[in-house]
Amino acid sequence: MARGLTFLIQGISYSAAPEKIDRKKLYGRQETQAIARDDSVCSLVSMDESSGLILPKGGIGMGNLSSMGEWVERSTLKTVALDGSELGLHKSSYDGSITIEQAVTPEVFLNHTIKTIYKLPVPPECIAAVGKSIYTFPYNYRDSYEQETAFLLVSNNTLFMLTGYEASFAMLTLEQNAMLGDMETEDIDEESDSEIDFSFR
Repeated sequence: MARGLTFLIQGISYSAAPEKIDRKKLYGRQETQAIARDDSVCSLVSMDESSGLILPKGGIGMGNLSSMGEWVERSTLKTVALDGSELGLHKSSYDGSITIEQAVTPEVFLNHTIKTIYKLPVPPECIAAVGKSIYTFPYNYRDSYEQETAFLLVSNNTLFMLTGYEASFAMLTLEQNAMLGDMETEDIDEESDSEIDFSFR
């Protein structure tokens, strides 16, 4: 049974089990295959640098080593802040009610990289309560140290939840744009001057 989220909007509680939208079904997918001379499909493998052993798919795993090079079980590790204090886990969003009250502008929403989209089957009253606004709240599927940013919005009378992270963009300032424009102008002027024929005929 799918886990359900409980939203508290304008003092009224609404529950829904998110339905993940498969982007492959919407946009399709591409797959690259390597074909051998006998037209058989090649398999992807890895090679150990030290021994030259060929490792089949699934033969490599992640592990943790101490500063002494000793194996460390993940269950014994603790997450700490820069000052050394232990960080606590954020509770799963499915373990309690989520108060929906913080609205954001479309610009703030578009400044995020969306990873997953969910459809929320809710009654018309919930859709009307959200309206044309875009609401945001912290989200995590299970207890974890890191939270994603979630958004609620309505499209075609359907409520959607989108989760992701804030994107970082490198922007040019107006001063930098003007500087680039001036440099281009100077280059054009130099090219024009070099084409002028000062010889007398």
